[in-house]
Amino acid sequence: MVRGALLHGTPRHGLATGRGRESSVYTSSVKTISLTTFNQNPSRAVRLAERDGKVQITRRGRVAYQLSSVGPATPADPIDALVAAGLASLPRTTERRPIRRGSPVPGVGVGDLLEADRNRRGLADG
Repeated sequence: MVRGALLHGTPRHGLATGRGRESSVYTSSVKTISLTTFNQNPSRAVRLAERDGKVQITRRGRVAYQLSSVGPATPADPIDALVAAGLASLPRTTERRPIRRGSPVPGVGVGDLLEADRNRRGLADG
């Protein structure tokens, strides 16, 4: 029997195995790869798990390990993740507020306000 061509009675049509090459085998919609293949290309197994949800890893023709995806990938923007979790909300408006410049009291300079504040607190230079 060609290695990998039959696993638990489920044939894989068009399987190109043998000649020192392992290939994946389908069993009931779960992707199965050999331990050798997993060790040589673990990123492929991760991609399969992300796409299909689960990957079974065989050792000597028997399922020995299972790699599964925890869930969807986290969003690139952490704010979107907080909003999705209900821990934050988006702003009501996206309009920028004008920047207020100058003295908070019209007609009075900032230096005069600082001096008045120091006098009020008893910090005036004397």
